[in-house]
Amino acid sequence: MSDSIKWHVDQWTPEIVGWLYSEKDPLNPVEVAIFVDGIKLAQVRADEPRPDVEEAGHLTAWCGFRVPMSEVVGDSDLHEVSIVNVRTGLEIMRLANRVCFNPARPILAESQRGKDSVLNVIGDRETFLNSVSTNKRLAVMSTFRAEGSIDGNARHLVQSLIESGFEVLVVDTSKHCPVDSLGAKLLIHRQNIGLDFASWNTGLDFLGISTASLNQLLLVNDSCYGPFSNLTPLFEEIDSIDADVVSLTDGWFGGYHLQSNFMLLKNEALNNSAVETFFESYGFPVLKSSIVREGEIGFSKALLASGYKLRALFSYESATKMFISDHQEELRFSAEAENTNYLHNQRNHQNNWFRIISDQITLGTPLNTTHAFWHVLIKLGFPFVKKDLILKNQTGVPNLAIFEELIRSKFGFNDFGNIRSDIRLRGEVAVHLDSSSQIPQDD
Repeated sequence: MSDSIKWHVDQWTPEIVGWLYSEKDPLNPVEVAIFVDGIKLAQVRADEPRPDVEEAGHLTAWCGFRVPMSEVVGDSDLHEVSIVNVRTGLEIMRLANRVCFNPARPILAESQRGKDSVLNVIGDRETFLNSVSTNKRLAVMSTFRAEGSIDGNARHLVQSLIESGFEVLVVDTSKHCPVDSLGAKLLIHRQNIGLDFASWNTGLDFLGISTASLNQLLLVNDSCYGPFSNLTPLFEEIDSIDADVVSLTDGWFGGYHLQSNFMLLKNEALNNSAVETFFESYGFPVLKSSIVREGEIGFSKALLASGYKLRALFSYESATKMFISDHQEELRFSAEAENTNYLHNQRNHQNNWFRIISDQITLGTPLNTTHAFWHVLIKLGFPFVKKDLILKNQTGVPNLAIFEELIRSKFGFNDFGNIRSDIRLRGEVAVHLDSSSQIPQDD
């Protein structure tokens, strides 16, 4: 805490109420940002009247603030809270104990949890269960279709999983129920609460089967474009890995974890009660940071604590090693492209970006595997690309204009129609979508 700031918090639930002022400039209200689980949720000036503060001997009465939180953070989870001085960027305080903004509210109403959150069903549950009991390979696929988005890629993923031998249950949280099952034998449409782990939990709860009855359980979502190749060889490679749970990628934000957009649990893991215990005790958090902490990171930690072997087919370690080894090649790539105006204008950005990423790898700073190393992952055989990378590119990754051609050259995939339509409908960054985007070749 800065010595120039005097502060006090009177109340934390269901709102943050308190006062603060600068001793050096008490007549100039301090502007603060409220962070919950590391995410900025509010910004306010401490300029409300607090005569009680002045009466207690402080330098000003115009230093109060009040931030309603119960509606912004609608769950009853415990959250980490900090207050930051907007002008200086310095943290004024961090609460030692985590805060619940809705102590009287259940985590979620029972009507919002598990199978009770299901709004509609397409397909026959009993017929699907019979197929699962015979096949013993189940994929539970979480989908969400934003307004106006194209569902062709979700259908492609469903079909690819079926061709690889899985019985596919789709759990959809879109605003409107799909017109059909997206190609799966069974689809359930549920309330959009809790993201992927809530949907996977709901799907398993709806089926009412023990994971021990399965040989393989795939938890997957539609957050990527792809696959760009037949998935059967990929599953064969996963089968050969000495591990109980295998994902495609892993990461280190918040601690080591398997990235949850594609995780295969093998028979050895499913026979252990730890998986069912995790899902039975899952609290259905609704704030995204809590979902990551309790879902994606929490799931991996629970599995590791139970002695499971976790592996990623395209690991963070392998991606960073290839990125470093390819670093000079990538710099040469941007230099050779000087004759292309687009790439020439981006040359300094590209060189700086590659250098910064290399420095962060060296320092051990965690990076988003599927964003920072998307190009490397494709070279390694990762048959997907993250949708939010292509649609938003919030981290400024260079060279996205050639993503189609990279995929063509690696996988021979050419059916970009649905992806192009989706990008044009929802994309926020300029991406070249025609065949003129070519990888520069040596003369």
